[in-house]
This record gives sequence, structure tokens and C-alpha cells, in this order.
Amino acid sequence: MEDIARLIVIGMGIGCIYGIIGLTLSVVLSSTKVINIAQGEFATLGVLGYFFAVNVLHLAPWLSLLITLIVVASVGFVFNKLVIVDFLNSGASTLTTIIVTLTASFIMSGTMGILTGYKWLQIKPVFGYIPWKLGFIRIPPQYGFIIATTGVLALLYWVVLKKTNFGMAMRAVGFDRVSAELVGVDSSRVTALSVVLSFGVAAIGGVLIAPLTVASASMGLPLLIKGFIAAVLGGINHPFGALVGGVIIGEMTTFASCYLVPGSGDLITFILLLPILIIRPTGIFER
Repeated sequence: MEDIARLIVIGMGIGCIYGIIGLTLSVVLSSTKVINIAQGEFATLGVLGYFFAVNVLHLAPWLSLLITLIVVASVGFVFNKLVIVDFLNSGASTLTTIIVTLTASFIMSGTMGILTGYKWLQIKPVFGYIPWKLGFIRIPPQYGFIIATTGVLALLYWVVLKKTNFGMAMRAVGFDRVSAELVGVDSSRVTALSVVLSFGVAAIGGVLIAPLTVASASMGLPLLIKGFIAAVLGGINHPFGALVGGVIIGEMTTFASCYLVPGSGDLITFILLLPILIIRPTGIFER
């Protein structure tokens, strides 16, 4: 029983990361109609920035994260200007957008790889390695930290989306950009802020999962794929569908790897996802 409970917590922790990445994809898609294939690279950029601040500059973790978010936001602002704004103004097709953001993803990944020498980077968890005792189970503290942080991020996102003028403007732009502009909404500013915030949240997701794996410049694409699947599974147009989809994928992967062939989690997950998406092609939370 303890082992099953521990696996549930571990699967939830991993799934929360996929959900965070999926949520940022949904935010960008909602406000810009762009499927940003480079989203995972901003998670990688967050990891590398955090690693540099902690291990080279020897800064405190909280200050390292703050500096990392500033750097990611700055890069994201430039990315929005050079890639996403041009797409919105040119009326390019969805396929063109995918190709452009995929190219940007390769450029970012390659640049970060050159800067790091394509080395594997080990990041220590903020709360160490001593397991936390939750009731009758013991779990690695990083998983508990991930779940708690995801809960806070989800709450903040709900507050912004439902209780602020910016959230109302973001939903209006996502529903109909032209109509939103007619009633006085500055769609360019709303889009830019939404995109930059999504990149910052993706960076936080990268920093959270980095201590559980060996970080590198090539970690962005796998995160993107899992995040995209999480968003599609939960419902890419639903504000929190990606989080639910991510947790489902995390649990499926964890239990499959533990009780079936080790390392088969991804394969089993994709096989089980097919009938789900056939039954609910628009996701669990269809709108």
C-alpha cells in the first residue's frame, strides 16, 4: 500500500511538470493562435540560467530563480517580437507557424548546446534528498515541492484569469481579437504579456524537474511533446485541462514503468492514449 501511494505521489509530481508545459502552450495558443514548438526551449533556458546563477555566480536559489525569470522574460519578449507578432501581422498558415517555431526551437537548442558544450548538468534540489514523511509514506521532497508549486501556479492563474481586468482582456482576445480591439482592448500588449508570462512559467517548470533528471540543452523537446499531449488530452482550449492531462500521463508512465517493463512507460502511455483520444478527440474537458 505504501509503495502504491508513493508511486501516486511521484506520478502526480512528474505529471504536474507536463501539465505546466501544456498549460503554457494553451495560453500561447489561446491568445495568439500559434502552436509554439519552441515552448520547451524556454524551460531549458530557465534550467540553464538557474544552473549558471547557482553554480557559477553562487547566488541563493530564490535570487537565482528571480534572475532566471528576468532573463527568460527578456528573451521571450524578443521572441514574441520577431516570431509571433510577425505571424499575427502576416496571416501565415498554421503549418508555416509550426515550421517557423520549430526552426526557432532548433536555433535556441543549438545555441544553448554550444554555450554549455553539450554537457549534462546536475542541479541539486532545494530541499535536499532526505525523504519527507507524509502520513504513512515517505517521498523525495522535490516531488512534494513540485505538487505544491503547481497548486500555487494554478491558483494564481485562476485569479488572474477570472478576477482581473487583464484576465478578462486575455480571454476576450483569445475569443475574438478583432471584437476585443473594437471595445478598446490593446490586443498587442495583452498578447505580448501573455506570451512572456507563459515563457516564465515554462522556465519554472524546467527548474522544478531539473533535479529529478540530468539537465541538458536537449531536454526541451521531450518536455514539449509530453506537455503538448497533456494539453490535447485534457482539452487544449480549457484553462486547466492541461494540468489534468499531465497528471494522467504522469501516473500512467510511472505505474507502467514500475509494474511492466522498466522504461516502457512512454510506449504504454501512448498506446493507452489512443483510445481515449478516439473517444474524446477534443480532450477530456471538451468545450
